[in-house]
Amino acid sequence: MLKKLALAALAMVLLGPATILMAIALLVNPAGNAGCIVLGSGLTVGSVPDSLRVTAKDGTAFTLDKQQLTHAARRSPPTTGTCGRAASTSSWVTA
Repeated sequence: MLKKLALAALAMVLLGPATILMAIALLVNPAGNAGCIVLGSGLTVGSVPDSLRVTAKDGTAFTLDKQQLTHAARRSPPTTGTCGRAASTSSWVTA
């Protein structure tokens, strides 16, 4: 009996701090809160321009036509939040 009690006490001494730290980590974890705001929940799309000339990072330039811009403006917002990332907005999208 004393041997089992000593073994249980030793297990609590060794595993107790780790268990407490894991419980605290779960409580303060931002992902556990699911407090992200869904992007696009309050955006109103105004008039879409006829074309938009853009330049890629590598210097390649191309033009997006009205059909492509309308398609991008009508896309539904993501169903999950994007915490920590800024939303990219264009000049024809107003909050």
